[in-house]
Order: sequence, then C-alpha cells, then structure tokens
Amino acid sequence: MLTDFLKGLFEDGKLKVEKKITDFDPDDEDIALDILDYYFENYKFAFPHSSELKFNSNTCIWALKYLYRLSQALLIRELSEEEVQSLLPKYAYGKSRDEVLSVDLIFQFIPQLYRIIEELSPSDILSDEIKQLSNDWGFSLFEIAEDFTADYIENDDILLEIFCNRIIENKCNKAIVSLRIKNQILVQLGAHKDYFWKDLKFENDAT
Repeated sequence: MLTDFLKGLFEDGKLKVEKKITDFDPDDEDIALDILDYYFENYKFAFPHSSELKFNSNTCIWALKYLYRLSQALLIRELSEEEVQSLLPKYAYGKSRDEVLSVDLIFQFIPQLYRIIEELSPSDILSDEIKQLSNDWGFSLFEIAEDFTADYIENDDILLEIFCNRIIENKCNKAIVSLRIKNQILVQLGAHKDYFWKDLKFENDAT
C-alpha cells in the first residue's frame, strides 16, 4: 500500500491509493522507510551543506501517511468532514533541520494535490486542511500558506539559506515574513539583485 504509493509518487508522479481505508501494514512501512531513505540521500544533494543533512524516519513516514490519507479522502468523496479530520494522522514530533527536510521530501507533492482539489471544489474541507497544513509547514508549502510563522526556519542557518533560495527561485514576495528573511535574501542576491529578481518588493510591515 505505502510502498506502491511511494513508487507512484517518485517514478511517475501519480497518486495511487486504495478505495478502502485499512490499517497500514508494519512490514510495508519498513520497506517504504528503506525506499524513503534512499530517495532522501539523493534528494538532499540539491541543497547546500548536503553532507550535514540526515534522514529522519519518524517525520518522513508521518508525511507519507498524511499524503496517502489526504489522497484517499480526495478519492472517497462520501467521507464527512469529521471523518476526514480523524483520518489524517496528527504530527507528534519536532521541527529540527532533519525533521523538516525529511517531511519536505514528501510534501513537495502537496501542491500537485492542492491544484487538483482547487479545480474540483475550492470550498472542499481538503482545501482548508491543506491551507492549515501549509501554515504549519511554510518551509515546504509557502506558496500556498496564508499565515505561517518562520521561527524554526530562522533559527537554523541551513534551513534559512535553503528557504530563501526557494523564495528567490519562485519570486514569492508573500513568503518574506520577517526582517531576518528579508536580510538573508538580500545577502544571497548580493550584487545580482536586478538580474535574478528585478521586481523584488517587501510587502510585509514586519520587514
């Protein structure tokens, strides 16, 4: 179940889930974790300081289960709002660098699901769930987030550098939510600001 879902995500970008909600198989979880570890080792090389980044199995498997259940809720339309909320696994860990990046490995696929939901039904409970998720995980989902705090990002120099690189790549003004992020973006742009982001604007009062 999780293994097939995981392979679908990374091999062809498809969300493959069962129509019936059943418990996850522990053996299947173990296999999925081995695959996730492998993918993370490749994924981290896209980031600076890659040798310092470590896979966190707890947060990564949580993120995988969350995305799986979210995908199931999109497929099984007869679920009530209460059933959807109880179906999604709650987060019970921290937000250290390794935890955040291990979640990020999976949450890179959330915007794809969000676009599907918005096309089908913007007022759907799943749309609200993803928006709240984005506020909690602005590092991965800042383009969806409407009101996220960035303390856990700002308190880690490597996360901050990666995050600001993403803001610059996506030219996402609304993600510049603090003075520290603003200053870091200016540092990373350096003398090339007009080349990489000519229309950069600081929209938030906090910056």
